[in-house]
Amino acid sequence: MSAKTDYLKINRLLNEFIESLSDEDVKSLLIGSSFLKIHKNKFSKEMILKSIQDIRYEFVHGDVEKVLNTSEYTNDYLMAIMEELGISYRKKDTKKELINSLSSYLVASKKELLKQSSDNVDQEKRIEKVVESIRESLNVNESIDILNDKKLVKNKRELLEIAKLLHVYFPKEPSYDRAVNAIVDNVVGAKIRSLKIRNEL
Repeated sequence: MSAKTDYLKINRLLNEFIESLSDEDVKSLLIGSSFLKIHKNKFSKEMILKSIQDIRYEFVHGDVEKVLNTSEYTNDYLMAIMEELGISYRKKDTKKELINSLSSYLVASKKELLKQSSDNVDQEKRIEKVVESIRESLNVNESIDILNDKKLVKNKRELLEIAKLLHVYFPKEPSYDRAVNAIVDNVVGAKIRSLKIRNEL
């Protein structure tokens, strides 16, 4: 990467940052009564998203406030989660105030969270049914049809989840068709070959 490209990136970031400041903030910087400090977020995006998923689950199925009051959820971590969710807070908020704000947000979005939870249960049942059908099948074409049925397997992510549950792994992510063929060959095909060897088919 060239120095010019680096400069343009930095310039763009600075412009975006300055645009986000109020006139008062800019004046404070210009007269030297404020200064910029780079603060690196110590919580990864993946970590925050996983916690949000856990919090939503606890809100629907458990005691979310009990979980949020554990030492894992520090004030800084709660603020990072709230920032990701777009919930406003003040730096001086106590842990109780942060939890109350987060709880209010969850209550406001309860209907949507309950629907998501119901959808997740339906998805799990559907995937379990497909896995069971493939495990029991002795028909290659029928198994391919099941895995290609969009009512049963909605997308590639679900197909790869099914592969994992059937202990079929790939060195790199395959195409949808390759994944279907690999699942059928490794589960149904392997069972048929084994039965033929034992003269049971």
